Amino acid sequence: MYNLQDFVTDLPMQGLRILAKPSEFSQVRVNSISVQEMPLDTFVQPDEIILSTLIGCLDNADIFKQFIRDIKNSGAAALVVCFKDPAYQPDTGVISYATEIGLPLLCLPWEVRFADVIHHTTQQIHEKNIESYKYTRD
Repeated sequence: MYNLQDFVTDLPMQGLRILAKPSEFSQVRVNSISVQEMPLDTFVQPDEIILSTLIGCLDNADIFKQFIRDIKNSGAAALVVCFKDPAYQPDTGVISYATEIGLPLLCLPWEVRFADVIHHTTQQIHEKNIESYKYTRD
């Protein structure tokens, strides 16, 4: 099983920061990864890592919290965000809220291409699935 700790440990891109860690990452299952912005609607799958630039959320803590709540309610594994302004810091209430409701919140540098993260992560999930399949067959 591929998990959030695998994602954090194996990601070759530099600069990943953990903003909220409400649980042990090795216990958070990851089945897929996608890019999502507001509104979420029904596009998120359970156990999915969500990548987002947080368009429309950064200037309003209540909207940011609603986005986090919607992601958590969809069953996502984690939210990975990036901020164009490297000096930007999310409101401490937003980070506390993510921790409180149990949603891991991570941050990548703006320069990291989401396509590279998706490609790497999808490949890692596939390799773990093959590994698990081989293990159960032996």
